[in-house]
Amino acid sequence: MEQAWQELCHRLVPAASRRFGGESLLAKEVLAEDVIERLATQAMFGHRKLVRVKHVDAWNKTEQSVLDVYLKRLNPRACLVLQSTNKKGCETLIAAVKKAGGVILEFPAPTEAELPRWLQEQALLRQKQLGLQGATLLLERSGTDLHRLASEVEKLCDFVGERNRIEPDDIDQVVCHQRQYTIFELVRSVGKRQTGRAITILRQLLLSGEAPLSILGLLARHIRILWQVKDGLGMGLTVDAIGSRIKLSSWILRKEYLPNVELYSTAALFGAHRMLEATDLVLKTSGNTPEAILETLVLRLCRPQQKGSRANAQEPRRLALK
Repeated sequence: MEQAWQELCHRLVPAASRRFGGESLLAKEVLAEDVIERLATQAMFGHRKLVRVKHVDAWNKTEQSVLDVYLKRLNPRACLVLQSTNKKGCETLIAAVKKAGGVILEFPAPTEAELPRWLQEQALLRQKQLGLQGATLLLERSGTDLHRLASEVEKLCDFVGERNRIEPDDIDQVVCHQRQYTIFELVRSVGKRQTGRAITILRQLLLSGEAPLSILGLLARHIRILWQVKDGLGMGLTVDAIGSRIKLSSWILRKEYLPNVELYSTAALFGAHRMLEATDLVLKTSGNTPEAILETLVLRLCRPQQKGSRANAQEPRRLALK
């Protein structure tokens, strides 16, 4: 969104007066009437008046209705940009903008899987090439924050100078390892059985002071939900029905759990449950370091299931969906 705003400023405002041109406001700090007054004033140096209002979802219905009146009689010498990161609460404004002949643009955030390609596109915008290996390394070093990633790409482009390609060695020299992982990233990595990544995230979480029992609790929750989803699908239930029973959004189930259900048999989930139970006891009673105990658990949870393995004789057939 910021890049689109900068591009709009470059197109509508002459370079000599750009510092006086694009005006950016926050909806919570300004009334809709004030915005309309600004749009009505003559722009400096004769160019089109350009005003952006960010987070317009903060305006109540009264403020939005004031703007709705303006949209019916637009100032041809002005350009109004309404920006929000949330569609909810903006339905009336969206309809009014469409009716007035305005343009609606959406900027969906790239997923983590899409970020390497996004980084390559950012490099191309600066006439540089960034290979997939380099993009993946940069993502691993810097995390998923788009502003930080864009800044690192710009820094790398300055570093390589006239060279048209950014190499992994350049990233090693320029980008320091500052990624901060979350427990949820650990849970996802364990769910996908990405052993190396899971261990890396676990170590950083422990170094940053995350409580071992908190990590264990979320891992246990993840395995429990995986088991409930697998059980529900085996009973012929829909994802929506499963989500209703375990009181979890079906969107979350489809995004976080369905892709990983087939990686685990019921026997493997039963075994994982027993591992978590044993780890909880060891953490509370053993003199061993929590780091070693949790690393052993993560390694075992990520271990591929042996073909032909059978469940324990006492294995429950189902985990109650409640």
